[in-house]
Amino acid sequence: MGLGSHGARASIIENIFEQGTSDQLGNISFPTISGTTAAGVDLSFDQFTAADITSISWTLDPSNSDVLALSLSALVGDNPCSTADAPCSQSTLNLSPSSAEPGSQGCSDDTCLATIEFIPIDFVAVVPTPEPASLALIATGLFGLAIARRRGAWARNALRAWQRR
Repeated sequence: MGLGSHGARASIIENIFEQGTSDQLGNISFPTISGTTAAGVDLSFDQFTAADITSISWTLDPSNSDVLALSLSALVGDNPCSTADAPCSQSTLNLSPSSAEPGSQGCSDDTCLATIEFIPIDFVAVVPTPEPASLALIATGLFGLAIARRRGAWARNALRAWQRR
């Protein structure tokens, strides 16, 4: 997988599943093995996108892209949201390597209602698939190597035949 910050490397994409199920909750892509800014991070989880990230830090395993550490907070809506700001509403998301905690809060007049859900999650790295043009380039290179090897064998045989004269 493309790791590090060497030019035009591919992002490391992780699908987010509810633990023990095949229910995909979203996905996130990281531009490097570790970082502390949202630059280059892409998020799709419920209503949340990369533009909603308020803080993030992550570390991935360089050998298999497992999520070793993740602290992500995202916010959609009014900030702050309290009875003093009513009417208002907001949705929050906190992601860690093992859980997603989506929450919401709404205030009207003198009452605020808030909910937070705890969802155990698993991250599954998406294995990159080469583009057809890349496969064609590899095939052309292998074909060229085969021809060069064959011509080399032909030249060695011709040289031996000439030396026997």
